[in-house]
Amino acid sequence: MRKIRMDEVCSFVSGYAWNSNDFNFMGNGLPIIRIQNIPYAPDDEFAYWSKGYNDKFIVSYGDLIVSLSGSIKVDIWKGPVSLLNQRIVKIECDPNLINKKYAFIVISNLLKEIEMKGNSSIINNVSINVLKELQIDVPSIEDQVEIVQILDKAQSLIDKRKQALARFDELIQAVFLDMFGDPVSNNRSWEKVVLNQFIDNIESGWSPVCKTIQASEDEWGVLKLSAITSGSFKASENKAISESTTPKPSIEVRVNDLLFVRKNTLDLVGTCAYVFETPSKLMLPDTIFRFVLREDSNMNKLFLWQLFNYPKYKKQIQKLAGGTAGSMPNISKSKLLNFEVIYPDTELQSKFSEIVHKIELQKRKQFQSLQQLESNFQALLQKAFKGELTVKDGVAV
Repeated sequence: MRKIRMDEVCSFVSGYAWNSNDFNFMGNGLPIIRIQNIPYAPDDEFAYWSKGYNDKFIVSYGDLIVSLSGSIKVDIWKGPVSLLNQRIVKIECDPNLINKKYAFIVISNLLKEIEMKGNSSIINNVSINVLKELQIDVPSIEDQVEIVQILDKAQSLIDKRKQALARFDELIQAVFLDMFGDPVSNNRSWEKVVLNQFIDNIESGWSPVCKTIQASEDEWGVLKLSAITSGSFKASENKAISESTTPKPSIEVRVNDLLFVRKNTLDLVGTCAYVFETPSKLMLPDTIFRFVLREDSNMNKLFLWQLFNYPKYKKQIQKLAGGTAGSMPNISKSKLLNFEVIYPDTELQSKFSEIVHKIELQKRKQFQSLQQLESNFQALLQKAFKGELTVKDGVAV
């Protein structure tokens, strides 16, 4: 296996410094890939550009990109056609010399090694020349393809397990509809009440100075919007606060919390998530509300969680959102407190809650299996990073 420089097998396109004064957040034009948008997530917040641009700054599905500032990230873009922002580079691989996915693997590893050296000037501001001068191990193109195929098979197992987890969420929605009917048409003729009758308080978070990395086990962190915009709570979606910031334990996320996205794009604002379990030292951001129900309330949080996320009902909630042109839609506390919801029989709500907890228990077991698969995948990656992953008769050895 021979070592060569990256610029012997790849070309590089640096992003453009778009004028942020001309950004909009309403989806007009093409999304701009900023560092916080790498890797792509469907519920990410994007800035959009509706003016002219040079085609060389276009990023399409499958393009290899690298961020150069704040946090080193490598990604094979899986989002829509977008525009390349400054301090992000698009890498175009010569397919006769290097496989794009293989390049992704080795670049990821080498940049992680740069981070581990602890040189803050390099970590926070990688130059394009650093990328060009990276020395990489390059086996034959045939071996590259076989290594990638092995890793793809491992990734496929992970993807299938994630699909199985998604079916648990679909089951909960089906049970909800079967027990309570369509909440928009209210074909079961349930009583209607305003939320103010059941909610004692709606708590807000804050936006402290944060690092670009996830909080470690002993660090305080703040949730990102992506922690709940899927409708399920994802504790790993967080950012560590800076060392100079004093945490606020009063807004720490707790088990049994019902969280609500108050500000986001119109299709994501109003999303709700229930916290079945969470590590300590995670706080609410200022874009997420926490519902505090009255002690004597008979409204069940798990019922509210599914009610708010029911697609047609969610659209009714999203109509509460306001905001100026170019700003993110926002739902106020006062509008929420006066929002009318159906109020089914309390015993039926409790029965629904019991079913959800049983489903969630099975879901957790599947999630533990997923974690093991991901651990195995990381082991394969490490072997690939070190040039130790070889293939014999289609099997990694």
